[in-house]
Amino acid sequence: MSDPKSRSFTDPVTNISELLGSDFVSAFVQLFSEGTLPKGCLSTFLHEATHYWCFSTAVGFVLCELRLRLRRRGLKVGTPNFDFWGFVNDVLRYETAMTLLRPISEGLALFSEFDVTPSCAVASLP
Repeated sequence: MSDPKSRSFTDPVTNISELLGSDFVSAFVQLFSEGTLPKGCLSTFLHEATHYWCFSTAVGFVLCELRLRLRRRGLKVGTPNFDFWGFVNDVLRYETAMTLLRPISEGLALFSEFDVTPSCAVASLP
């Protein structure tokens, strides 16, 4: 299995994207100086941009609020006003929604990534 820190990633809660790889450093220099993105970086960029787009919706904002409420409730663990069942309810709602939406989000991102070069044989890392 590959190291998760060596792959690009978009956090579904904060919607912060990390484009990792040595080619992206030179790609961003080229993007801001010449206004173009190298072909080797385009598919990865579109993949992560699609994840960003998927969670920049009303559903993404509700998931973000639910996750933040879950963290806020978690800070109260061990105090007299800790709402155990509310905490469990938030965990179940968030994890269920993310489990159901992850394949849809990934499918859309892979489609946008592979649609860039339809004539090339492309394989994604599992």
